Amino acid sequence: MAAYSIHLGLNLVNSDSYDGWNGTAAACVNAAKKMHEIAEKNGYKPKSFLNEEAKSENLIGFLSEISEVLKEGDELLVTFSGHGGRVVDASGDECNGFDETLCLYDRMFVDDEFNTLWAKFSPGVKVLGIIESCYSGTIFEKIGSGFYVLSMPQSVLDQYTLSHEESLKAGQFLTEPSEVIEASIIVISACQDEEPTFDGPSDGYGSFTRKLLEVYADGAFKGTIREFYDEVYRAVYRSFPQRPNFERLGKENPKFEAQSPFRP
Repeated sequence: MAAYSIHLGLNLVNSDSYDGWNGTAAACVNAAKKMHEIAEKNGYKPKSFLNEEAKSENLIGFLSEISEVLKEGDELLVTFSGHGGRVVDASGDECNGFDETLCLYDRMFVDDEFNTLWAKFSPGVKVLGIIESCYSGTIFEKIGSGFYVLSMPQSVLDQYTLSHEESLKAGQFLTEPSEVIEASIIVISACQDEEPTFDGPSDGYGSFTRKLLEVYADGAFKGTIREFYDEVYRAVYRSFPQRPNFERLGKENPKFEAQSPFRP
């Protein structure tokens, strides 16, 4: 069985691509490095893209290439820590009226683009996503000691949407109706669609990663992926105004969900 992982962490974005906003953060690269370390320790073949390297072409290229390598029973771990946003859903496939986005170094990456990439993976491939990002109307809103809202400012998001209308729509209409996701995908994300997650200090981790690592306890956690999510949810929600989310995509795979996290 083969196991690969990709880890993206951004403490900044290209201000030329975001109408002057540089997306400053403090702890996102730390999160990516830590998840890379955990993956390597547990037998994955990890690849990280940090800051300037966390571009759309590198993410698309990696996922496209690895989709041709992974076969039934193989596993991919995908982690992201950085800013998030959301744009009005132009294709009509979102029940809440918005497409969620990740702020990569060069541009916003629309969730519809992931669907097209996941459709490339073979049946029986297992994908676990750990996503630390959010959408909120403010930026650098302090909560507690050293924790700030990790999101794209509304004014920047509005300007970006106007400046990149055509490219955003291209991503939103990328998925063909005939494309079916045959892989089994589980995504644990930092918060609900309209909630914030919080950046942390430069020598630490954000709110979600911090609590996730406490629950994981350097591998001492032995429960299932679903039990792991439940514990992370409780740990995060006790300390921060956010509720982590659990989502399944593609083919259901009870054996995958019954695995321990980060142990392919």
